[in-house]
Amino acid sequence: MSVEYSIGIDIGTTSVKVVLVSWNPSTLSHSVIDSISEPTRATVAHLPAGRDEQDVTVIVKTIGKCFEMLISKNCNNFSSLLIKVNRIAISGQMHGVLLWNKTNGQSGIDQLSDMKYSHLITWQDQRCGESFLHQFPRMSNGKPLSSGYGVASILWLMNNEPELLRNFNRSGSIMDFFATLLSSDDDLPMSDHIACSWGYYDIATGDWDHCRLDACHFPKEYLPSVVAAGTVVGQLRHDYFGMKAGVSIYVPVGDLQAYYATDRTRDAVLNISTSAQLCIRTDRAPPTLPVSIDAVPFLDGSVLLLAASLNGGNCLKLFVDNVRQWFTELGCEPPDDASVWTMLIEKALASDLASSPSIRIEPRFLGERHDPQSTGTITGIGSSAISLSSIFSTLCDGLVDNLFGLMDATALSQCKRLFACGNAVDRNPLLRRRISSLFSGEVVFDAQGDSALGAALIALQSVS
Repeated sequence: MSVEYSIGIDIGTTSVKVVLVSWNPSTLSHSVIDSISEPTRATVAHLPAGRDEQDVTVIVKTIGKCFEMLISKNCNNFSSLLIKVNRIAISGQMHGVLLWNKTNGQSGIDQLSDMKYSHLITWQDQRCGESFLHQFPRMSNGKPLSSGYGVASILWLMNNEPELLRNFNRSGSIMDFFATLLSSDDDLPMSDHIACSWGYYDIATGDWDHCRLDACHFPKEYLPSVVAAGTVVGQLRHDYFGMKAGVSIYVPVGDLQAYYATDRTRDAVLNISTSAQLCIRTDRAPPTLPVSIDAVPFLDGSVLLLAASLNGGNCLKLFVDNVRQWFTELGCEPPDDASVWTMLIEKALASDLASSPSIRIEPRFLGERHDPQSTGTITGIGSSAISLSSIFSTLCDGLVDNLFGLMDATALSQCKRLFACGNAVDRNPLLRRRISSLFSGEVVFDAQGDSALGAALIALQSVS
């Protein structure tokens, strides 16, 4: 059997990654030919308080830039292998939504400037307040809709900016939109991964929860149909950076599930990047779950028990930004961003104490989806001197403590190995130290953790 090639594309909150993967069906093994990551810097500035949107054009152009850079360096004959690619797989940030107009097959990367589409309303968006969300039915798992969920964002537009909503007739994630551009197909379905992250999805039936959608008069004509991850949903309409028209395009999947798919034997996975997640794989969802845990679709009918926190690397960045602001308020020139990070981490590691023995920080600066009104707290401040490094170390401890506290302790104790990944984990030894101290089994710090690779492997290992 001949070697196959797949392109994996991960569209994250702050960066995009592209990877070319080969797959040997005879040995059931893969190799990474080359990969590259590039920051998107797509956040839209000067929005009303609480809103978080990204410029879709910037994201799409960043994906193209990744291909250009890979082709330019041509490592391992990257350019010549693109023509052999027969699968395109996409993963990325969940929950978010953007709107566009169907184009009757006239859409495409080359026609992007002629298309009509909105900004991406991201998972971090907080325009949907509690009073707004409480007027709608709880989801089938008994939990309320959360701000930043695709369904909630569309309901907000329907009630507050109906004229904007009427300008469009299609919705999806940023990954769904990019797949549409590649295939020029207006009716691509959405994966169960992304649909579940939008809200009003019934994991038992594998479809939208039509009863609840009807109860809140949701405009269902905007919703795509739902298929399982690993499904071919289209073909590349035109050649794209050397890949030939006709290449199979797989339904975009969630970034967390894609990372887990790089090694399906894993017991548990912890990720701290912009936000934070801790998940455990199981064959089926339990009948009841704590309010802080969700059951989300994975692959082949299995599910992940997911404790997802809104508070991850974004909280540490907020602290670093504040430190620089304090310099300015004192009339001093602040160090650059990278220098502050380096100084805080190095001084905390050099300290005799891992963190302040009395101070405790609960860094729920962004609240939590199951408790949106929760806030960050700091307790235990006494008369003794408080160093900036001890505060930062305690903040890092609190971030990990908060995430572990969201997961069911009994379920986690049954896991022998924990794979920890994410940009924040890779770059911050204070987080790694705390993770190791809290987990009773073996901790594997996976600096190569890669959702783009996982998406490619889902496609390569699929029988679709």
